Amino acid sequence: MKKIEPSLIWISLALFLAVIAGGHLPIEPFPLEPGLGPLLGAIFTGNETPILSSALVSLLLMVGAVILVKRRQVTQIPAPTVSLPLMTLLAFLIISVLFSQIKTLALIGASQWAIYVSAFFLCVASAGRRRGPVLLLGSVFAACVLLGMLGIVEYTGIKAKDPTWRIFSTWLEPNALAGMLAIGFLLGCGLLEVVEQKLLIGAAMLPIGFALLLTQSKGGYLTLFFGLVMFGAFNLAWIRPAGRALKVTGRAALVALLVAGLGFALQKSQSRPQPVAITVSQPGFVLAQQPAPSTAFSRVGGSGHTAEQSFTFRKNLWKTCIELLKIEPTGIGMLNFGQQSSVPGIVTSTLLAHQTWLQLAVEATIFAPLALAMAVFFWVPALNKARNSDNVELAALRSAVAATVLATCANGFIESNLYSFGIGLTFFALLGVGIQLSSDASSPEFTPKPLRGGGLFGLGLATLALCYYGYVELQKDEFLYARSQRDVTSANQILGGLLSVASQDGDIHAYAASLAPDPNQRVQEMQLAARYSPQGKYFRGLGSALASQEKYTESVLAYENALRLDPNNLLALRDLMKVQIASGDEERAQSTARRLVAVEDTTYFKTRSIPELVPTETLEARSYLLGTASDAEKLKLLKEIVSGYQRYAELTVPQVKVMATQKLPFAGEDPQRASEKLLAAIGACKQLEELAAKAGDLATVEEAKKSEAEFDKLRQELISGSA
Repeated sequence: MKKIEPSLIWISLALFLAVIAGGHLPIEPFPLEPGLGPLLGAIFTGNETPILSSALVSLLLMVGAVILVKRRQVTQIPAPTVSLPLMTLLAFLIISVLFSQIKTLALIGASQWAIYVSAFFLCVASAGRRRGPVLLLGSVFAACVLLGMLGIVEYTGIKAKDPTWRIFSTWLEPNALAGMLAIGFLLGCGLLEVVEQKLLIGAAMLPIGFALLLTQSKGGYLTLFFGLVMFGAFNLAWIRPAGRALKVTGRAALVALLVAGLGFALQKSQSRPQPVAITVSQPGFVLAQQPAPSTAFSRVGGSGHTAEQSFTFRKNLWKTCIELLKIEPTGIGMLNFGQQSSVPGIVTSTLLAHQTWLQLAVEATIFAPLALAMAVFFWVPALNKARNSDNVELAALRSAVAATVLATCANGFIESNLYSFGIGLTFFALLGVGIQLSSDASSPEFTPKPLRGGGLFGLGLATLALCYYGYVELQKDEFLYARSQRDVTSANQILGGLLSVASQDGDIHAYAASLAPDPNQRVQEMQLAARYSPQGKYFRGLGSALASQEKYTESVLAYENALRLDPNNLLALRDLMKVQIASGDEERAQSTARRLVAVEDTTYFKTRSIPELVPTETLEARSYLLGTASDAEKLKLLKEIVSGYQRYAELTVPQVKVMATQKLPFAGEDPQRASEKLLAAIGACKQLEELAAKAGDLATVEEAKKSEAEFDKLRQELISGSA
């Protein structure tokens, strides 16, 4: 029996690890306790070290590449119709770094995509024609089986408390997990024909499919359905006679039906009288009760409000992409979308555009997605011809790979799926495997030493970048942990090391500002933070530091810089209003307050990324405007304030209470902050009662008293629950 190419083992391990640990994004550092145990947990299942997880995958690929270069001088070279567009894509990603405002993020993103492209060439060079593809695809499939089983265990442990729970497994969020599980299921359709133990493969597909159902991702369902249709279509095109093609497709369809049956059985088993949930009946004062969903798939089959909100938010994100393309046609740099998405004022700051193709265009010019689309466009017909074309098993495997690639491309129109490292690396590896399953898409060529060395150098450079940023990421996490434990000595020690290795990282200067004992030093550090990482939060931090020293003119400029990046930012507008009040500029303060209230009429406010998080900054602005309003205007403003706090009580407070049981905040809201806001709501009710009584509006007085009682009851529950 022919031995497996050693490089393939390392590449397969890299793909396996990428699927398990590649579901997180370099969003924000999180506190991480020092030690090997917490570190391993973070790498495989946590969100603290996504860059380090990518670096470990890259190191495995690097080992495979070194072995391959050392052992072979003649390797398979992909056809230029596919390889040149991918190299063009990579070139645009690298060039976009030059135009990025936050170059650290751009370098991390470009390095990850460089690893993707390297995986494509490595798979072509090492996979061979049969055993290699099966090994590589089997690694992805096995990892997806593990993802699915972990997700099912997760749901089993929480369904008694929350049967509507959407599983995460080891990934950041359910929609991305669904995209990865769809890939695993579709690859299983091909492996079902190649592997002799068909029953074992079919059984292994069940937890993948069932976990996909538990993500409750409509996009994931559509992706799988589209992929299964394409699998059947490719089978009919590549397998003869048609009866055999239908048989192959029928096996995959049978497994899919079994998965659907499991989902139906779960839903039936959970059918029972629904509990009640507090909700506001109308924009008035009465808090009513209505049934809440209670089955595993309630989100999928429930009312259209959630689906409408999700679609509207996505649509607004896509509009944002178009506006950003107009503003910065040269690209803003990889992973910079989250920092620029609020500039047009359409949506709140959001990390991903929920559209791979548009996000690539925004971050690396319109030519980047065109290059990727061109590579796929020429890749698909290359699979039409294959050696052993009468081999049903390999034809089914080609069909599965082709269907998976196209389904992932389709999923990219509703999710930024390739930005998840696990999906992105797998996608490009599948392109490479597909090349090897065709006959005309690659050919053995003598590869000159400089060319081999150049490819190895490029992979090594990207790996080195990820290792460096992964180390910095880990140190940030440990700093945040030390600070959270009030261990100032350890925090300062870690901070000193960070400043020595990453002095141009805005996060680190913001950390230094948080520990600086001298007000002037805090201002200096925040100025550096805003300079190296021009983000709204750092300009707001700078404005706050300046205001604490009564440098109001400079503080106003800092807040205006924050508003240039996010013109509807409620926190920046509120703090700017407070600075203007403190400086005695009442006219501008009232103008800012009215601007703050006007944000409620924008899509920015109406369709939020977290609809359950109800902002209260606009209510604070109304409270300030009460000071100069007439009685009639005060009555109107107070009704709006009470109504706003009712929405906060309806949507946000229940989430705060749930998260408090895990000792975690909900989007920055905790029981203490929520109880303070409810106290403000009670005060508004008292004012409304007094003013309405003066006007003889007894109905409003009664409604205000009822609302006051409800607010007080919720506040007491929060206080007792957090005690």
